[in-house]
Amino acid sequence: MASLLEPFAGADAQAVATRLVRRFGSIHRALVAPHGVDGEDADVLRTMRAARALVLAAAREDISRRRVKADDPGLHAYLKDLLGPHAYELLHVVFLDGRHGYLGDESIASGSAGRLTGSTRHLVARAFDLGARALILAHNHPSGSARPSPEDVAATAQIARIAAELDLALIDHLIVTRHEVFSFRAEGLL
Repeated sequence: MASLLEPFAGADAQAVATRLVRRFGSIHRALVAPHGVDGEDADVLRTMRAARALVLAAAREDISRRRVKADDPGLHAYLKDLLGPHAYELLHVVFLDGRHGYLGDESIASGSAGRLTGSTRHLVARAFDLGARALILAHNHPSGSARPSPEDVAATAQIARIAAELDLALIDHLIVTRHEVFSFRAEGLL
């Protein structure tokens, strides 16, 4: 681990790695910890987060250059890297045009380790702002299990109904962990 931190922490890499793991539980969790809780390793964390953001931007750029498909391994890898390491749930949306071209993606709601809070109204308003005609929803399960809860199934059905009434296609809802992706569409839940 220390050798991976050496470009960011120099000769102090071992001590920094030990402190980060002790404080956050893992280097991965340190990378997604809220800003402002960085402590004595703030400069190292800032640099590491910038490197992570660069990798995510490159993946987003790759996705944005082609027709977006919910079963694309590149999209899955991007979402796992983006959402998987968080200790709380995030609802992320990929906004698409009528031909499933990429318009943008963003997190629009957050919650606790086991529950999301947010509004369908905000989701729809943002889709209209971007001129979206189709959506791919994704949210993470910090528990590590990608199986949907009954609440996930009910909320997805409700969003799909509302979206359809507004001429928005809900292409899929993906549940993401650090290691896997569950597709509502592939499992017949959408």
